[in-house]
Amino acid sequence: TTSYTKADEEAEKQRLIDLKATNMTAFTLELRNYVDQINATGPPPLAPDNELRDIVLRSSTPTSRLLDDIYNYTFRHVPYDDAMYICAPEQAVLLTTLVRLMRAREVLDVGSFTGYSAAALMQGLPASGRLTAIEMKGEYAAIAEGFLSTLPASLEVRVGDASEELAAMEAAGRQFDFISIDADKQKQQDYYEASLRLLRPRGMLAMFGMMLYPTEEDKEAIDDLITLVANDTRVSTTMLPVGCGVQLCTKLGDKRVEPPLPPPADLSPEALRRYELEAELSAIDGML
Repeated sequence: TTSYTKADEEAEKQRLIDLKATNMTAFTLELRNYVDQINATGPPPLAPDNELRDIVLRSSTPTSRLLDDIYNYTFRHVPYDDAMYICAPEQAVLLTTLVRLMRAREVLDVGSFTGYSAAALMQGLPASGRLTAIEMKGEYAAIAEGFLSTLPASLEVRVGDASEELAAMEAAGRQFDFISIDADKQKQQDYYEASLRLLRPRGMLAMFGMMLYPTEEDKEAIDDLITLVANDTRVSTTMLPVGCGVQLCTKLGDKRVEPPLPPPADLSPEALRRYELEAELSAIDGML
């Protein structure tokens, strides 16, 4: 079995960029052959199962027009070697469902890219909720903000290194009901630890890319993270084989009623009342 390093990945990216610039037909054919090769030769437990994926998609709520617009825009206007890492549609529907199930009001998305996963999270929020999105690249953050600003929930976009942004929010006393992480796999363990400190007791954390990864370094990093999370007494966790693999964690805590998270400062009286009622419902949930 051949193992690929980060250096190999960068060299292959450059080769594909050069091929795309000189021969689009050959580029498209190579991508198609690559997918066929994965399906034919990938390790059986991890190779994409297209038949199973079709069943999952047919059994799920269809993605919204906004999600479809972001997805299509990304593959038309973003280099393929970046676009290929976008959250899968079935994962997006899962995120919306989980945010609604959690009655979340404060949500954090680490690694928002062009806004696909962030839009899924925001669609699960009430109008009084708020999404905070972290993205390293300013050009992708700008694309995300353009799409996300059409949704009713509040939006905060933070451009910069995720570790630094997470530390700044911890210093500011921020706390979240739900956190999604889909970023640099070799730093994912650091993001996990920082996110746990930002997550309220009984809050939920979702991590992506936990079963499929492009390089040997990424595989080693994720294997170490899986071992850590599975034995972490601070959380209850399980893996879902949806898309590239989603690790779900709930932060353990006692059943006392936690103080409600402070509402956004710019809410109208009607929106503030709605926020307070939703906080009461969440408190009741915590007592059951």
